[in-house]
Amino acid sequence: MEIRKLQLPGDRISARNDTNGDGWTISGLAAVFYNGREETEFVMQRRRDGRPSLVERIMPGAFDRTLKDRPDVLLLFNHNSDLPLARSPRTLRLWTDRRGLHYRFDAPDSPNGDNVVEAVRRGDVSGASFGFTVIDEIVRMENELTIRELHEIALTEISLTSFPAYKKTSAQLGVEGRRSSMEILRARLDLDLLEMEDLR
Repeated sequence: MEIRKLQLPGDRISARNDTNGDGWTISGLAAVFYNGREETEFVMQRRRDGRPSLVERIMPGAFDRTLKDRPDVLLLFNHNSDLPLARSPRTLRLWTDRRGLHYRFDAPDSPNGDNVVEAVRRGDVSGASFGFTVIDEIVRMENELTIRELHEIALTEISLTSFPAYKKTSAQLGVEGRRSSMEILRARLDLDLLEMEDLR
């Protein structure tokens, strides 16, 4: 199994109020598809001068088959499988769009769940990683750069992490249940004026 750690700069931790629910919902982006930009590829090796010599790209559609098969995927915190936070397909929702692989789950009502919620709320945990095995890949050369394109991936785990290595994933926090509007606003980091208006 291979593991990639990623982070999406600029994605804000969000809070949403749903009076029909009770608890915290965490969602984010676990993997990004290559879109032609450097921040959507993983530099696996560099030359002595710092230039990349080997990069990895997750191609759009790479997760289609594994998601269609409703995989057994654990959602973990820092890759600790002793206390999983969620598990697909029952308590972990997975889907893809043009950006990449998304996840969403309700944090468990437990000390472990409370710790994760607080870490995400404070911004201590803002990235995600995923574990996978490669089913189909293409390796090619382009202007002295070796490119590894992942066309089909079998997903095995997703983990919230404090130390992402890719630049493009996120962990977002939603709050549901019996909390005031001001508490919701305080739980959200870096709100711009438009988002604040939406929450009122």
